[in-house]
Amino acid sequence: MTTLQPVRVIQSAWAVTMDKARFVVGLTIGIALLQFMSGFLAGSLEKNSAILFVFFQIVAVFFSIVVAMGVQWISLKLLRNELVTLRNLFDPIELFWRYLGVSIVYGFIVFFGLMLFVVPGIIWGLRYRLVWYLILDKRLSVSEAFKESSVMTYGYKKDIFLISMLLVLINFCGALFFGIGLLVTIPLSWITSALVYKTILEARSTISS
Repeated sequence: MTTLQPVRVIQSAWAVTMDKARFVVGLTIGIALLQFMSGFLAGSLEKNSAILFVFFQIVAVFFSIVVAMGVQWISLKLLRNELVTLRNLFDPIELFWRYLGVSIVYGFIVFFGLMLFVVPGIIWGLRYRLVWYLILDKRLSVSEAFKESSVMTYGYKKDIFLISMLLVLINFCGALFFGIGLLVTIPLSWITSALVYKTILEARSTISS
């Protein structure tokens, strides 16, 4: 079985991030600005209209999920050397409810696992880490995505955990100096996560063939 080799995975993701730096940094800035404006507007509405505030919060959650889907989809396309534009951010919107469903189920699984002395939550979180990519890339159902992620991550959980810890450290360093480094470390995290999925998927395809 092919190992992920955490440092090499992040190095490969870094190369892609630097190659597409103008696009991914611009995307990160755009998302950050939208989040800032959303927070500012929410604060204003909360003071003036409770109904509008609740409605706006629902819209904001919907939009944040759409952006998360789009970012993961764009990261996969960048890794596959496909042409990418901002329009691709909304390509997977038809999968919104499936993506939302898998996110809710994942959250419950990890939450209850953490209640069981923490360790089960970590293990289950790693086991099902690929569910979102399987929804977006393979268009699996929610149950199929969980089953497939469980199979795909078998033997890779330690590597995925180490990669996750390295990304936490990298983003912590990026947050220093007024957070400017996050403009690079955040897209690096997007691409690294997608690369983990892509690497395991290709390793399985090689074994199958």
